[in-house]
Amino acid sequence: MEKKLKGKKVAILVADGFEQVELTEPKKALEEAGATIEIVSPAENEVQGWNHDEKADAFPVDMPLSRARSDDYDALLLPGGVRNPDQLRTMVRAVEFVDGFFATGKPVAAICHGVVLAARSISSRTGKSVLYGRKTTALTWKLERSAWMLSRWAGRWWDRDYYRTYREQPGEPAGFWSVQAEVTRALAGVEDFYEVPAGAPQYLRKDSGLFRDTADDDRPAFVVRDGTYVSARWPGDVHTFALAFARVLAGTGKS
Repeated sequence: MEKKLKGKKVAILVADGFEQVELTEPKKALEEAGATIEIVSPAENEVQGWNHDEKADAFPVDMPLSRARSDDYDALLLPGGVRNPDQLRTMVRAVEFVDGFFATGKPVAAICHGVVLAARSISSRTGKSVLYGRKTTALTWKLERSAWMLSRWAGRWWDRDYYRTYREQPGEPAGFWSVQAEVTRALAGVEDFYEVPAGAPQYLRKDSGLFRDTADDDRPAFVVRDGTYVSARWPGDVHTFALAFARVLAGTGKS
């Protein structure tokens, strides 16, 4: 890829428990295009990545969240991971940091559970979610439920609800606290949450959860772009998601 992003500076906001590939693949694509990347985190010194349900690598923190300013960056990346956004959404500083990018129209990319953090970030101008009025995707209930059921009966028997950020309470319908339902409640309408349309080309590859994209094969991927905002569902979209974000950033002027 040409160095079209030379001079661009991108923040990646994560807490312990982020999905590692959702940081490393976009980071790689952006750096190959010439961007400078800084990992922003409330963690001290290092922040812990995960590969699905197992600890992976620790990454140096370039900028403490307490000192990070959205004005100092050209774009923001929000990786997922079950535990990561659940911590960040409760931190006023994190929510304000996210809002700063949306308020100024800077590119933002969110994937999987990372979309929950965006949905939970309230605009200082409107008092509504920064995603209100935008189109997005995120981890769908179909994918979340499949991973959850597999984990419950054939995986993490000691932690059967790992893949659920929250569980429904008695009287609440199935999936009420799924990522898809939580994100949808923050939007202007249910039609603004995008899933793979029935009958779409490569529908089985995109919707079944059995296939993942690669650097050379985007057929299984499903990525949604709305202006300077890019979203994707899960790690199986990450290569296509990374390239889409790089293209959006390349098409914006310097901030």
